Amino acid sequence: MRPLSACLCVLTLTAMPLFAQTKIQVLGGQNQRNNTAVVLLGERNLLGLVTLTYGVPEWKPEYTDKAEEMTKGHMFRLGRDNWAIFDSSIPVKFGDLTVPAGIYYLGVSRSKDGATWNLVFIDPAKAKASGAVPPMPEPAPHAYDVVLTHERTEGKITQKLDITMVSDKAQPTHGTLTILWGDRKVTAGYEMIVEGKTKDAAGTKDK
Repeated sequence: MRPLSACLCVLTLTAMPLFAQTKIQVLGGQNQRNNTAVVLLGERNLLGLVTLTYGVPEWKPEYTDKAEEMTKGHMFRLGRDNWAIFDSSIPVKFGDLTVPAGIYYLGVSRSKDGATWNLVFIDPAKAKASGAVPPMPEPAPHAYDVVLTHERTEGKITQKLDITMVSDKAQPTHGTLTILWGDRKVTAGYEMIVEGKTKDAAGTKDK
């Protein structure tokens, strides 16, 4: 019987040509990521903080025709490179749906008939367990789907993806999330749920 060391040596030598034949490419580098944030301040304390961070793709003229059919019935990443990340210290309500405080990946989905657009909140751990990655997000389970109001911005093109969360001056816990890219605009109203704290808050926004 061969000693263990000899067996390991044979296995190593056998595996080496296979490994040598594997082509490995490295992608990456410094890429632009933008951030939009809403901070709720009370008289003496921080009441809530929500940030949304995303990679910034540029719109190309050929997207105008392709996007209409390619997006139907699919979920796609929001932005470019790594996942867009939504990080909230308090619950945020969109319509009748409340997204608990936490950290989420974000995607955008569109119904098969093209009529409905959703902002998809994804549990990061479940996304990784499903094998989903930013360029191929569809395997990721949906934690929450927020219905978006969609419109075409005829005659106006937003060259770089632009996402903002803007609070209502009269009612700082409320505001509007807006996503602009190319000839598309989607929006969703939101409410930051301040529980057990004074609601006399001053809202500030940061982009």
